[in-house]
Amino acid sequence: MNIFQVIIGTEILNARREDKHFKFLRDELIKRGYELKASFIIKDDPLLIKNIFNFIKKTSNSYLFCYGGIGATPDDYTRNLAAEVFK
Repeated sequence: MNIFQVIIGTEILNARREDKHFKFLRDELIKRGYELKASFIIKDDPLLIKNIFNFIKKTSNSYLFCYGGIGATPDDYTRNLAAEVFK
């Protein structure tokens, strides 16, 4: 099983916010005998999000947990890109 985590947050990368998702998911998976294959912290950038989603989709037996990038600001692309890639 290939478990991926994508954390979309420009504000994390420029130090305006701290992320708590990585540790939470990692620890919950370990409790259940699983581990992360990879974790990405990325900018809210449409092409980057789409490329990472496509990479994960093409990885066999993959599962995705995605956080951030879903809000009311104009730079939130996650919903539309997820719908496009995972249709």
